[in-house]
Amino acid sequence: MGRIASQYALIAAGVLACINAACATTGPAPMCAGAPFHAFDFWLGDWDIEQSIVEANGRWLTLPAHTSVRRSPDGCTITEHWSGEVQFFWENMEAPETIWGYSVRRFDPAQGTWSIYWMDRRHPDFGAPYVGNFDGDRGQFFRKVETPAGARTMRITFSQRGERQVDWELASSPDEGATWRPLWLMAMTRR
Repeated sequence: MGRIASQYALIAAGVLACINAACATTGPAPMCAGAPFHAFDFWLGDWDIEQSIVEANGRWLTLPAHTSVRRSPDGCTITEHWSGEVQFFWENMEAPETIWGYSVRRFDPAQGTWSIYWMDRRHPDFGAPYVGNFDGDRGQFFRKVETPAGARTMRITFSQRGERQVDWELASSPDEGATWRPLWLMAMTRR
């Protein structure tokens, strides 16, 4: 690294250290400090994931993944950095491919609900959020989508299994929740 590049690197490191120190000492913003903002605390940390993704023929494909989940410095959002191999028949994928994903979770105190926004390498924009809440150790979040086969209700479910295990499920319903078809399961184990 050249002398000028080294100087810029040192300046950047110093600026980041100051920003990180300020964030570490400011704590949660008062508007985001209540108990409902901590509903996802069980999920904070780093996780190894065993995924099961349904194939068009109904069999299940098992693939690895991992995720890292953090709270924003102001305490108002939860962010996730996900990466792994996937193969979604509903996106006409013919072979597994590695993708990254990023999600933001935000609690709306006026509505009393969480919104989950997701984007990934294949879909690099945040779409409409999944919206829902927790009932004890289980959270359910819903969104409506249009597919070539008609309207579907999609559901994400989080289930806590102690301090080291979390189960996640994506399911689809063609009849507004009367019946559900699981599409993608993730068994997460804390690192």
